[in-house]
Amino acid sequence: LLSCRRSATSPAPVNRFIPADRVALPVDQRKVLHGEKGGDPDLEELLFQYDRYLLIACSRPGGLSANLQGLWCDSNKPPWHSAYHANINIQMNYWPAEPANLAECHATLFDLIASQLPAWRRATAAEKRFATTSGKSRGWAVRTSRGIHGDIGWQWDVPANAWYCQHFWWHHAYGGDKAWLKRVAYPVMKETCASGRLRGARRPTRGCTTARTRTGCSSSCSRTATHA
Repeated sequence: LLSCRRSATSPAPVNRFIPADRVALPVDQRKVLHGEKGGDPDLEELLFQYDRYLLIACSRPGGLSANLQGLWCDSNKPPWHSAYHANINIQMNYWPAEPANLAECHATLFDLIASQLPAWRRATAAEKRFATTSGKSRGWAVRTSRGIHGDIGWQWDVPANAWYCQHFWWHHAYGGDKAWLKRVAYPVMKETCASGRLRGARRPTRGCTTARTRTGCSSSCSRTATHA
């Protein structure tokens, strides 16, 4: 872990300045003062590096993705089963991956998604709400809670697949690896866009909606269907 941490943390320096009247204070007191008065960039760096450490520690290549408790789960019956929650939790875990120069830690999320796609497609196909006009489903969706064996639970989180695709895109945008984009990211994003387009075309709406067209965005205010 130490060698991994050195290689991962060294490329992200932050300008440091330690206020003399705060450096000796406990971190909890420094947080309060910084919230009230600001002026403690050293504390900001400390929290920035701490956030990087958490992701490095629990999301290294070849392992599992960071879940609700990460590596620090100390119970066989943890809150929310220490699972992956697609409503925002797993996304928040990986928000700093690219801007904090931890692209290698992002890889475990992509590996996990790829490994679960067959099970997610089957679950989506079995759900009537995702059926198209032909009666068949296309693409995949996930429920809010999920594990590492294709198991999903709680309510359907329909936009979660688009949130996942955003991480694929960020990884390419920061790294610029076109071969990876073509081989790994694009197939996932294409399938998600196709399934979302079909579902969006059949979704009843109330009030004002905005749809993207070839010429831009247009709005309509009626009880109609939104057409992609």
